[in-house]
Amino acid sequence: MANSIAVVGTGMIGSALVCALQQSLPDIRIIWIGGPVDQPKSEPCVDSRVIACSLGSQKLFEKLGVWSLLREDRVGPYSQIRVWDHEGTGQIDFSAEDIGDTEQLGYIVENAILLEALHVQIEKHSIQPEKHIPDFLDKIEQAEGGGVKLFLTSGIQINVDIVCAADGASSFLREWVDLPTRNWSCKQRALTAVIKHAESHQNTAWQAFLPSGPLAFLPLGHPTESKYCSIVWSIDSDRVEEIEQLGDKDFLARLNRYIPAELGEAESASRRFGFNLKQGLADKYYKNRVLLVGDSAHNIHPLAGQGANLGFADVAELIRQFERASARGELLWSESVLRRYQRQRRWQNQAMAYAMDFFRGGFGISEPHMRVARNQLMHLVQGRKYLKKILAGPAERAVK
Repeated sequence: MANSIAVVGTGMIGSALVCALQQSLPDIRIIWIGGPVDQPKSEPCVDSRVIACSLGSQKLFEKLGVWSLLREDRVGPYSQIRVWDHEGTGQIDFSAEDIGDTEQLGYIVENAILLEALHVQIEKHSIQPEKHIPDFLDKIEQAEGGGVKLFLTSGIQINVDIVCAADGASSFLREWVDLPTRNWSCKQRALTAVIKHAESHQNTAWQAFLPSGPLAFLPLGHPTESKYCSIVWSIDSDRVEEIEQLGDKDFLARLNRYIPAELGEAESASRRFGFNLKQGLADKYYKNRVLLVGDSAHNIHPLAGQGANLGFADVAELIRQFERASARGELLWSESVLRRYQRQRRWQNQAMAYAMDFFRGGFGISEPHMRVARNQLMHLVQGRKYLKKILAGPAERAVK
């Protein structure tokens, strides 16, 4: 068993990994390194940074004792998903019964609310990680005897047996150990905001495929109203500048061209945030006792909302492999342990990334014959429950 593990990253994936390590491997020393953590806003529905938490991820949080700590009025359950082609007649409606015996398809959770619950659970646990916050890595070296030596910007030096890189898509650790990654631009930019609309969101997630890119309306929790959604609008690069420059009134008018009739008109919008979209896949998940977890290993398009869920699935699988190794008396950093983790996770992450490319590209084709074929395919799926179950399955299976 390893004597010490460093987790680099204080985002959702790094925090979930620390929480899981505390509970699964109580005899190890945990070093937790990263910057300051986002604090939840006191008022609901003011932060567009959310995740579409799958049922699989929910199971992980229940196991860690985190789910019960979430503020119930800040979690937006959704039991239906409606997807349609704005340029045609194709539509697919998913419901909870399409994937089995469940009341919900998932939950829209504010990033900061989930982080708050994770950190509360970490602090409650008797095995406390050693935190160096807000500290960052300056460099790393291979230590004598095979471990890793970490040099922090404050001058602190730490020796550990293995390092888990949960430091995001631009991972410092991945670059430092030279793990090759295939990166490609989606040629889109995402705009996010919170909107208030006239009618209830009906606990439904809505997604329109527009000529400019997919636009999602994600139902938010609120103490008294069900009239707030977080929007994620992925816009082609050649169209995004004009939309980004719209004033608030004109932006709402543009949004109301595409908002589902069931939601009524968008009445107000929070401050908008934008970020460029790209995908990246690491060819290998470990080297020199540095192990990739979450976006450091895979970064995918947000159109299906599965990026964070894939990261939580990494955490669940890594803990499974560490527990298995511990029971067998294997070293956690041994080639066989890390290879098993990589084998289980890499193919699933790659499949999701390529699927996102396929759907994004398919709905981006404006050629008339392709539009007709696309809409016929959507009609075919709409009428067959078993096909819906196949399509909805990955979200349910993101963590087992």
